[in-house]
Amino acid sequence: MMPKDRKGNKNTGLKILSVVFALLLWLYVVGEGQNPAQHTAREVNLQYYNLSEGLTVQGPDTVRVRVWGEKGDKKEEIEAYVDLTGLAEGNYRLPVKVKTLKGALLTTVEPKEVEVKINRISKHTFSINYRLTGNLPEGYELLGVDIFPSTCLLKGEETDLKKVSEVICDINLSGVRETAIMELPLRAVDGKGNEVKGDFKLLPPKATVYVVAGQMLKNKEVAINLVVEGNLEAGFTLGEVSVIPDKITVLGNPTIIENLEKIDTLPVSLEGKTLSFSQKVKLALPDKVKAYPAEVLVNVEIKKKEIE
Repeated sequence: MMPKDRKGNKNTGLKILSVVFALLLWLYVVGEGQNPAQHTAREVNLQYYNLSEGLTVQGPDTVRVRVWGEKGDKKEEIEAYVDLTGLAEGNYRLPVKVKTLKGALLTTVEPKEVEVKINRISKHTFSINYRLTGNLPEGYELLGVDIFPSTCLLKGEETDLKKVSEVICDINLSGVRETAIMELPLRAVDGKGNEVKGDFKLLPPKATVYVVAGQMLKNKEVAINLVVEGNLEAGFTLGEVSVIPDKITVLGNPTIIENLEKIDTLPVSLEGKTLSFSQKVKLALPDKVKAYPAEVLVNVEIKKKEIE
């Protein structure tokens, strides 16, 4: 019976000691001018530390922390974290730790443990495509788009990366004339064009886009008008004259092209000529009008006048 009595005496002593400690703690708090029932509760971002290289972690973003005995009007920033030291891929239930605050008597966190999932980081490379928004000024058309770099690396959780169909940037054409250079953010989208959000990063997050626009051009087939100048040597006359080709295609501003019916050649000199000849001749084109071909072949026959 004696051992049982000694054990009971020991438990009674511990209870008395706990009561004394609690009383002393209460006296301390009151002496500091604080109400022991008062505390602050905050929503705190949950940090994940010591994650091994090549892994990614999924878990709660925040926890609730209560603090008793915090002094002063300026509240110290609370740090809540989960230690991932030495953990490999898998699912875990881990304790949440709170960095001790100066002067705080008691700190609690809810929940005390969190479910986390650790996965291997995956990488996928996508070509960067683009979508057009807005309209070019009237009379202009898009001539070309260049994107640098041309590819984007997605790095993160494999289950999220599997949802991505392409990486795009959105190009607003409003007001673009000639050439425009834009720094545009990249977006990961699924097969329906909806943006994919998840545990991954886009590298780089932006791309440089070069947009080239120009006035709309119209083409039309027109006749060639041969222009000659000067006089043949006395006693000679002009025979058959031909232009190859006799029609060409012109390309340019629609307003100018619509009014063109023919294109003159640059003048071909006949001054003092006594022999037939062939000559390549350029065309007298209006400003900002191009011709295909840009020159024609002129064949000129020169004959001696018959003596009557």
